[in-house]
Amino acid sequence: MKTMKTIKTMNKVLILVAVLFTGILFTSCDDDNEDSSIVGTWLQISGSSETIKNGVSEGVQKDVVDADNFTRITFNSDGTFSDFYSESYDGKVETSTDRGTYTIEGDILSGTYEGETKAYKNTFSLTDSQLVIYSTRENTNNGDVYIYKNTTTSVRQ
Repeated sequence: MKTMKTIKTMNKVLILVAVLFTGILFTSCDDDNEDSSIVGTWLQISGSSETIKNGVSEGVQKDVVDADNFTRITFNSDGTFSDFYSESYDGKVETSTDRGTYTIEGDILSGTYEGETKAYKNTFSLTDSQLVIYSTRENTNNGDVYIYKNTTTSVRQ
């Protein structure tokens, strides 16, 4: 049970990071998206996560996105961001707000939360109205290698 909560918490953090970093800035290769900017507020509309243990997928899980389960992130033009995360489980709704800084280089969104030194890097795609963040993280636990893949889609508010 503790492992499931740890994985759920880790997925929550990864999704939050993914949304955070994907929402940041820039453009895609299409000419009509050259003026797209990550600056603004983005609301999660869907997401999925996959856990791969020792090279074997444990399946893809779709995120529940509703009034109690979502992430909203705001990217500011000064390179700062803030995110609001809401999650409901066991009949309780927990929320959190975090802040940090971000940079964009090509299709890589990098960000660091306040109080942390580790920068998270994610790839993303962006149009005027939609931001998709792709996150991959690796962790070793008791000799097992876990790879966590997350995709989060958000719309501009």
